Amino acid sequence: MTDFERRAEFQPAEADGQERIPWHLARYRAHVAMCGHHIEPGSQVRPLADVDEPSLEPCCTTCWEWWSTVRLVGEPRGE
Repeated sequence: MTDFERRAEFQPAEADGQERIPWHLARYRAHVAMCGHHIEPGSQVRPLADVDEPSLEPCCTTCWEWWSTVRLVGEPRGE
């Protein structure tokens, strides 16, 4: 399933100065996440291989629920 990657959603820093970057799941180089959220072209990207690693980073619940389903039934085919 190499056709997907983790993409960061741009948000300004919080009042406490800490950045909180929600991560989405998108097709490789896509600008729309699986949840429908628009992803900025210059957003941070992380390999999908990191998905199974424990993380304290906020993630889009809709994207990750979609990913859990895909992992159970197999990768969707775009035709």
